[in-house]
Amino acid sequence: GHPFGPDEHGNQVSMDANGEIIHFDNVGLRYGTDREVLSDLTFTLFPGRFYFLTGGMDLQGNEQAPLDEHGLVRHASELKNQIEAFAVSSYAGTLNASHEERAGEILHKLTGLPVVHGHDLTTRLNSIRRATTAALNAGLLSTAYDFVNTVEDTLAQKGVRCPLVIVRGDGSLVSASFAALRPVEIIHSG
Repeated sequence: GHPFGPDEHGNQVSMDANGEIIHFDNVGLRYGTDREVLSDLTFTLFPGRFYFLTGGMDLQGNEQAPLDEHGLVRHASELKNQIEAFAVSSYAGTLNASHEERAGEILHKLTGLPVVHGHDLTTRLNSIRRATTAALNAGLLSTAYDFVNTVEDTLAQKGVRCPLVIVRGDGSLVSASFAALRPVEIIHSG
């Protein structure tokens, strides 16, 4: 493969010779300065499941190129019956999220599927880790929705009337609705 090289945490990221498959080796996830909540994840993104679009911001948050909305629509149309959710993450999305937000609007309007924005999950500038987190979160959404709905239904059947809270990976409590939207935050919570 063509290695991109390690990020600042030593995670190896590489791309195959055709530039189509991206492999993440021993990826970890941390929120802010908290302890790592996911570690040693190794996974591969395959062709047809991720796309790079033109557009983007510089490191001051100024638009460098407009978002390729036509390309986005074309790819979304190809994928809408093959996936359960979208992840959108841009290089400087934490500095100016307008492209991520616009892409999310287009994707949701066109497909009705949930969209995870990288800038919503972390404010750190590490674009590879943020995109990885967004992709993992999108992949877990249907499982998290099913889990939350099953627990709420079971509680209702038992006559339990109280808000459902779930333990996050860092030990804090979050609402069930928050956990269903951000399942990467409840992994490793016990």
